[in-house]
Amino acid sequence: IDNGKVYLYGSNVGGQGAVIADVSSSPMSPVYLGSYDAGGYIHDGYVRNDTMYAGHVYAGTVEIVDLTNPASGVLLASFSTPDVFTHNTWLSQDGKTCFTTDEVDNSFLSAFDISNFTNITLLDKIQSNPGSGSIVHNTYVINKSGIDYAVTSWYKDGITIVDASNPSN
Repeated sequence: IDNGKVYLYGSNVGGQGAVIADVSSSPMSPVYLGSYDAGGYIHDGYVRNDTMYAGHVYAGTVEIVDLTNPASGVLLASFSTPDVFTHNTWLSQDGKTCFTTDEVDNSFLSAFDISNFTNITLLDKIQSNPGSGSIVHNTYVINKSGIDYAVTSWYKDGITIVDASNPSN
């Protein structure tokens, strides 16, 4: 939910992308605003200020989509994640870094510089327990006292908290 809109992923309403509804005035009676599924099935996503960072798990990509008009999303950029099974996305506080997870064995929490949509680059990636076969699931960025921390769940290893203030390391 962002700014009074709910974004539903993997729904069978309006395709298998994202369904957008207004819940600001009546949460129990959402008003359908539109959907986006140009890139296919969206497993999970993150929205900030009408911009969606969609995780296409089967395509292994992230799409950055302007949903200012929910009935007609505009693709701004797309990029592949390291293990090509994009499960989840989340932004740094400053919005310049997109953190992603790939839900496969020996996977990584990855950091991408998205400050220039025409030149998105992988900054670094980290595993909780290299060589263990651990699978990353979801990550969320929490900013505490001006420092971004990536709080990430792993199937075999539980939860890690990583200082993500320098996403290149």
